[in-house]
Amino acid sequence: MKGVIDLVFEEEDGWVIADFKTDLFEEQHFEAFVRYYAPQVRAYAEKWERLMGQRVKEIGLYFTNRAEYVGC
Repeated sequence: MKGVIDLVFEEEDGWVIADFKTDLFEEQHFEAFVRYYAPQVRAYAEKWERLMGQRVKEIGLYFTNRAEYVGC
């Protein structure tokens, strides 16, 4: 797997990692896209915690075509 974290920021109780998705899809496929991309952002969090030694408290996907954030 190869990728780049699109957004990461720290809050008082841990880090937040979000990945932006620009795919265009029909409404009935939304959940399938979330399931497809969730492992990618989970892998980012796992690597971040291992490399930085700090807790990731939240991960999610931001679908730009819907202006919608979904926690994973």
